[in-house]
Amino acid sequence: MKKRFIIVLVMLCPALSNYAQSPPQIIRPLTIGDTVPDILLTNIINYPVSKIQLSELHKGKYLVLDFWSTMCGSCIKGFPKIYQLQKKYGDQVSFLLVNSKSKWDERPKIESFFAKRAEAYTLASAIEDTVLTQLFPHHAVPHCILIDRQRVFVSIFNPEEMNDENFRALAYENQIRFRKERELPYDPSKLLFIEGNGASPRTYLFRSILTGYQDGLPSTSAISFEEGKTVSRIHCANTRVLHLFRMAYPAFALFPMSRTIFNVRDPSAFSYDSSSSTWCEKHLFNYELSFPPRPKEVALKMMQEDLRRYFPLTLRAETRKTQCLVLRRSGDKIYKCPMGAVTESNISEKDGIAKYLNEQQLISLMIELNHTLPIPVLDETDYKESVCLKLPANLTDISALSSALAKQGFSLKKEERELSFLIIEDITLKTDQDTTIYSTY
Repeated sequence: MKKRFIIVLVMLCPALSNYAQSPPQIIRPLTIGDTVPDILLTNIINYPVSKIQLSELHKGKYLVLDFWSTMCGSCIKGFPKIYQLQKKYGDQVSFLLVNSKSKWDERPKIESFFAKRAEAYTLASAIEDTVLTQLFPHHAVPHCILIDRQRVFVSIFNPEEMNDENFRALAYENQIRFRKERELPYDPSKLLFIEGNGASPRTYLFRSILTGYQDGLPSTSAISFEEGKTVSRIHCANTRVLHLFRMAYPAFALFPMSRTIFNVRDPSAFSYDSSSSTWCEKHLFNYELSFPPRPKEVALKMMQEDLRRYFPLTLRAETRKTQCLVLRRSGDKIYKCPMGAVTESNISEKDGIAKYLNEQQLISLMIELNHTLPIPVLDETDYKESVCLKLPANLTDISALSSALAKQGFSLKKEERELSFLIIEDITLKTDQDTTIYSTY
């Protein structure tokens, strides 16, 4: 499930209509059904003017506000889709990204971000925003707001609902098909459903819960440590089953998707690319285990016992002969990073432009390739220094990838190896009745 951060900001009364990034005397959040004041938007980039009244941007169209951050991978992966919707429905719907003011996202960084992606898309964005954030407070990004043709705030919706079908209905039939998403008051650092954190408080000594997908909660997980390195809580919100098991069995987390085999009734339950509302409701879970402080190993044993009760799955490691891609050095000439090179990469972005990996070790490339390609990729270069690599736009094009690496001192060839695989099986498919539900290694 993708993490999300977004906010939509607007002023609350006509007296505030001239305020932009300087705080007004009174600011209160808008709620669905409120009319959005005609505020002055400032610090607009990728747009003909840097300041504009909301009514001028609106012009009787629908308006989508998409709150984002350069640290939000889910936000960035959605930008090519927004760009295509803007080109197709721009005469009926306006789109504005909103980047809240923070020490992580300053103007030079944001401008550089868009400049590097100019070949793929251009999207208008409000930057260094302070007012909109106060008017539409949110817990996570991406966070999407819809304002109708009469400038009424009508919906907070899931970014996954930004598709052609929904926007065609919106633009030409004035049908709002977005679910009215809620943002629950959830703080991942606090107990779920305790002291108003998602629900009413309750008293407990030990607690273990598992629920289905909860619309409005961000996707997050963590282990809470006490003093002395003991653990008192494990919590996961809107999380995949595979992530739960990898958390309970740390050794399993070492297996990339290219070395994971699923013998299950519904492989789509383990997909990393399925994030529709229907899929989320069926395959994402909320899990929490809280208890008096104890060593991490004991806490993970408790979690393992929970998962044994909750899910009919077995996990084991198994060695198999398989075809894989092997990365080696093809000579002594490896392109080294120039002085002052910035540590950055876009290899996980699916936007159709060339990829680059700057001032990072090869492990970053290995992780992405093993997540993207259908066969394992091994690093046998023994190269520990940082690299600066220029790569093709489509990393699944093995021929183009091999050619690009060859020009930079590396070879990528298909070979056979004996590798350890993670085997995940549905015990309801097994003909024999094993007494051991989980096999570890």
